[in-house]
Amino acid sequence: MTGWTRLLRSRYRALRWPGRWLFLAATGGALLVAFAAASFVTLVDPHDLYPWGARPHLSGKMLAGPAQAQVLNVATHGDFDTLLIGSSSAQQFEGPDLSRHLSGTRRGYAIIYQGAQPADLAIVMDRVARAPKLRRVLLSYDLGFLAPAGRMQQNFPKALYDNTPLNDLGAMSATSLELAGRLATGQNYDNRRWDLAPLRAGLATRYRGSQTPGTVAIYRRFMAQQKARLDAPTSLTCADFSANAQTADFARRLQARGVRLDIVIPPYSYAAYSDLSRP
Repeated sequence: MTGWTRLLRSRYRALRWPGRWLFLAATGGALLVAFAAASFVTLVDPHDLYPWGARPHLSGKMLAGPAQAQVLNVATHGDFDTLLIGSSSAQQFEGPDLSRHLSGTRRGYAIIYQGAQPADLAIVMDRVARAPKLRRVLLSYDLGFLAPAGRMQQNFPKALYDNTPLNDLGAMSATSLELAGRLATGQNYDNRRWDLAPLRAGLATRYRGSQTPGTVAIYRRFMAQQKARLDAPTSLTCADFSANAQTADFARRLQARGVRLDIVIPPYSYAAYSDLSRP
């Protein structure tokens, strides 16, 4: 054995480490589990992205805001004939309210998520405009419509709706796997993270707090101080709302299908949107 050969062998020997086979087996096993989970979610398709899958259905009940972006295709592929699009200022409305108060509505659903921005709103409008059973749409205006046209809500899963299936898995989550498991085992399409009860409890607590004499006095002082500004005509015009152009395009698409569009301007509550530490 030459000195050169001995040197090479000594260097290769130094690169080895105890337990390498266990490490490689664990890594390979983890990759196999990840691949199996990804394949399972893709085949079951809990977000209704592909031509195959379980074809999930929504019951129509209101879901917690983060869930709405995850079930956008499910909502628009379903048999809802009236859809409400809105942000936090419209969260008091639910799907059953639409069928209860709007004549001609058989099944309604509210696509409401907090912090809606023009870029993700464009995706929502595009999906809603394709809904096969659609007869009527209500669009609730929000302050987020003032944001720049390219701004997107931070947690919106754009990858699920960009017509590029190669990046879909990057937008899926543990919730996707749980939904796929429920669908595969014949359970209802639901998730514990979608429960609105905590949000409603928080809003109820905040509302009760806003009715105390001390808090009411704060609001009255603020309104008295700001009365001139509040009474003055706004300097904003339609051009300031970045979402107006896409709303016009949305209206034209709906009109071409004979779908009615109503635009709702919701009331804003200072009690709901103010910071009491800085009244």
